[in-house]
Amino acid sequence: MTATCGDQLSSADDRLGNATQSITSFAPDQVVAEWFLDLARDHPSLVDIGTVLAVGLHPWVFRVAVAGGGLLAWRAGHRRAAIVQVTAMAAGGALGVLLKVVVQRPRPAWGNPVASELGFSMPSGHALNAALGCTLLLATAWPKLARSRRVVACSAAAVTVTLTAVDRMVLGVHYLSDVIAGATLGTVIGLVAALLLRQRGPRAIVRHG
Repeated sequence: MTATCGDQLSSADDRLGNATQSITSFAPDQVVAEWFLDLARDHPSLVDIGTVLAVGLHPWVFRVAVAGGGLLAWRAGHRRAAIVQVTAMAAGGALGVLLKVVVQRPRPAWGNPVASELGFSMPSGHALNAALGCTLLLATAWPKLARSRRVVACSAAAVTVTLTAVDRMVLGVHYLSDVIAGATLGTVIGLVAALLLRQRGPRAIVRHG
């Protein structure tokens, strides 16, 4: 019985290891990563720009922005919106960290890197927090924006998330699938929070009934 359980655990470990290895050795990812690395080496100014963007688009920038928006909503009496907004941002960040530990995908390894980062690679925390933060801020401001401004706001959010994703690849610290996974996860969590923000409480239902 003990041997059987041991064999099952060993088999599960092998399957997890094979899955992780498959993610790590995804051929298109390597091709794209090498292309961005060559681009960065040929144009050192891109690395300088990317280093600055890595600070300006750091996850904590979006966390502080969402926390600020939540504080304003709280002071305006929209306490439920504030709680949903801040909770979603915190939960998304925590989920990203958890997934990194579960997947355990190594970061791209280069003989002569242009930048370096600690920790695992998938999903990209920068891309996740950028997408999540932008989605939450859009959801909060959406009812107050005119149609033309909604287009501008969505475009600005898309550019911000794209810049964040490209920046991580230019610096050679993430694969393409890392940033896609991070941006997708952040957007989905943000949209779920947006749906919660649109739900009406019991009082609102009675008032309009």
